[in-house]
Amino acid sequence: MTTFQMVISIITITLSTLSLVGLGVIMKNFWDDRHEEAKASKVAKREKAKKARQDEIREVIRQEIKPLQDAINDVDQKVGDVQKDVKVLRVSMVTIDRIVMKIALDGYEKQGYTSSSDRAAWKELYDNYEDLGGNHFKEYVGEWKRRLEALPKKEDVIVEKAITKK
Repeated sequence: MTTFQMVISIITITLSTLSLVGLGVIMKNFWDDRHEEAKASKVAKREKAKKARQDEIREVIRQEIKPLQDAINDVDQKVGDVQKDVKVLRVSMVTIDRIVMKIALDGYEKQGYTSSSDRAAWKELYDNYEDLGGNHFKEYVGEWKRRLEALPKKEDVIVEKAITKK
């Protein structure tokens, strides 16, 4: 074997070795890429399945919450209706208290005096009238209060009779 043939053989062996090494590297890279793609595909499938489960759970929750939201809306509507009714009742109570105060005052003035229980009952009506926000006829009601306080005060007849019987 001549030197030239030896050099050619070495070059051939070297090239073959390099080719095999290069082929090995290429195969390894190809395998790694395929493995990474498969791994990424598995992760993507897992994420997709996870998102699908979350969407299903959200839909179930939405379906479960819908009746509750409807019930809450219904309660809100009923509360609003009740608040309107309460407002109407308050106005009615204020009006009734005012009318009863006027009727009672007219009766006391006709009688010519008041007892302490008469004054207490009238004061309770007056306080209730103010607590309910009665202020439309405040000047009249204030005048009525002054007229009531100006009437002579007599002790309750029941108390006087009880004392005289002893």
